[in-house]
Amino acid sequence: MDKNEHINPHSKIKLKIYKSYLEAYLSIMCNIRYMQNIFIVEPFAGKGIADNNEAGSALISKQVIEKTDHKRKDIFLILNDKQFAPNLVENIHPDGKHIHVYNKDANICIQKFLDYTQKSGCHKLFFIDPWGYTQLTKDTYDKLFSNNSLDTLIFIPIYHIYRFLRKEINATQLKPIANFLSDIGIDEKVVQKCSNEQDFILQIQDTLKQRAKTDFVYYKIIKNTTHNSEYALFFITKNILGGEKFLEALD
Repeated sequence: MDKNEHINPHSKIKLKIYKSYLEAYLSIMCNIRYMQNIFIVEPFAGKGIADNNEAGSALISKQVIEKTDHKRKDIFLILNDKQFAPNLVENIHPDGKHIHVYNKDANICIQKFLDYTQKSGCHKLFFIDPWGYTQLTKDTYDKLFSNNSLDTLIFIPIYHIYRFLRKEINATQLKPIANFLSDIGIDEKVVQKCSNEQDFILQIQDTLKQRAKTDFVYYKIIKNTTHNSEYALFFITKNILGGEKFLEALD
């Protein structure tokens, strides 16, 4: 969202991809016999609805789940936001059974949740949006990447971070995101050797593959033409079918 709490055009593209993948993801999981519990998790869910009444990712998740044929499966929507939890409650109407809203530190929320869902028959889809992911610690990312029953979507502002790490701009608000890249294993000196933004994106993709120990890491570049910036939506999965469905969602 922008400073007026409206959803920008590039974010609308991101949400459209997310919705398309979520629909495909749930249709697959609901047809896997041994998969009984499915969790959609947003550690930084925001308000759920923008101030101009456009649906955010939390509301989109709820709407997709409601339209999904569960086939006697349990689908849970886990929403967390330390700042906007009251807005989430008002906009999403959690039932305390399948829809839950929390206002905890995201690291505590994620790590306790991952410990709780280690039992068999559980699969998770995490949607991590900027600027929230900068608040996660290296230990939290280690837990996320090492979990074999989990898909992750991460939205990264490529253009400004690339220029910041190459010392082309000096924006203090970008330092936390640079620290995030350091936490996942991308050295600032390596970035400075990248000849362009595409090389930088490929470096992030390769690093995510190594950290998550999977070949199935994909991305979609999304341009913000209004502010001349560029984002990349990264998708991480341990399953080739998940990768195929994400690529279909891009189409």
